[in-house]
Amino acid sequence: MYISSAQDRVVCQYPSQPIYATAAHRFLASDDKKWVTCINGLTLGVLQGLVSIGDAGELATNLILMRAINQTMEKVADKSTKRKNLPDTEDSILCDEKRNLIPYGHPVRLKDFLEVLTGKEADQIDLGSTKDELEIKNKLLNEGIIFFNHLILIKYTPNANDFLEYLHRGVAVQCKPRQPGFDQLFTIYLKPNSDTSNSSSLDVKNVSFCGIQVKNHEGSIKWAESSKWTTQYANIKDIKNPYLVILFNLSANIPQRPKVVKQNDRKRVLLQIHGLGNIGCLTTEIASALDELKNAEADLLRMHKKDDQLQNFLKIINPHAYRTNTA
Repeated sequence: MYISSAQDRVVCQYPSQPIYATAAHRFLASDDKKWVTCINGLTLGVLQGLVSIGDAGELATNLILMRAINQTMEKVADKSTKRKNLPDTEDSILCDEKRNLIPYGHPVRLKDFLEVLTGKEADQIDLGSTKDELEIKNKLLNEGIIFFNHLILIKYTPNANDFLEYLHRGVAVQCKPRQPGFDQLFTIYLKPNSDTSNSSSLDVKNVSFCGIQVKNHEGSIKWAESSKWTTQYANIKDIKNPYLVILFNLSANIPQRPKVVKQNDRKRVLLQIHGLGNIGCLTTEIASALDELKNAEADLLRMHKKDDQLQNFLKIINPHAYRTNTA
């Protein structure tokens, strides 16, 4: 932690805190207005230059991921309450010994998460149409388990063992600055339906992941860059299983149908989400708040709005950025 000499700024980097994250999710889940208030507070922090982790588009995507996992955990908990008992194949990885789900602190199926994120049924989610892509889709949706309720910033490129540790910790990660290929990552654990054991031990050979690519610029997406959204380009080691990539196109042109991209890695499938309006877990108010956030950038004039002399100085030294008159 760092406190400025003027005591007007605190810089801190919190460690992974799953229990605190669970409490935060319960707070947010109690009222959607709390999501809007928190997003607006973050937007203000960005405008004032107080937030420096990732650009505004990445911050908005972090919140989208948190909203989606929040709503998915709530959905699964509701189902559990109605059924009381879960099938044995879900027992060890989805709940504790008493089969009681920990609120906002339990694994969920990737299938449920993607349905909440997209607002579509699993069979309507487009992950490609080739034979390889359809096989990977079936494997990921039938076997994929995920668990995260918070994000941390990492300073390295993870490998399979790191992803297994993330799963145990319940954390997703925001990639290091200038990480090739991806902006965020979270673990997918593949648990075959044929595995009926109740063992709580997890094997690294079953580890996969989801890589997030965020585009937050106007105009068109450079689809040739999709060849870089791979384990090889990102230098992610020891992942032997099929994996998922999600493109969040927050501001660029929205195509009429998902773009067919060249399949540079036969183990990869790509989910394209174009625009905040196509994210199923967002209310109109939350989407509007996220739209403000993704377009936010630090504004020196706003930061010094009470200091007329400093505002005039900023306009003088950078005349092309600010109009000095309205004539």
